[in-house]
Amino acid sequence: MEVLSPYPVPVRVAAEGGLAAYLAPNPAQGTAHLRVRVPTGTAPGAYRVRLEGGGAWATAEVQVKALPARVVLSACSEGGACRSLVLPPEGGPFRLEGLSPGTYRLLAFLDRDGDGALDPEEPRGEAEARPPATGVRLLVR
Repeated sequence: MEVLSPYPVPVRVAAEGGLAAYLAPNPAQGTAHLRVRVPTGTAPGAYRVRLEGGGAWATAEVQVKALPARVVLSACSEGGACRSLVLPPEGGPFRLEGLSPGTYRLLAFLDRDGDGALDPEEPRGEAEARPPATGVRLLVR
């Protein structure tokens, strides 16, 4: 975005649909960057961000796309080394091979926003296992 002003102008930023947006730098002069954060669970579609400053205004359109959910499974040893797998959203059988002896903490979660990290609102399941283990079930809820 380009702010055409001989001096920095405070710009008011208002996003619709629960999106969070800000302009950097603000007050702006010359090139400024519009940053938009989309909360988890926001419906796909077009959203508008209104910018007002120095007696002028502009509207930017933001396209939100649905990310495919996936199940992330991590196995962490007592020493802290972790291995991860990505499964389809419905889960399914998994196999971790080549693990050293010891106890492993298993964590499976539904990664709704596709960031690879467990967020507070994402369902999860946990278990402990010692290799070789078979028939370990994790319920993600």
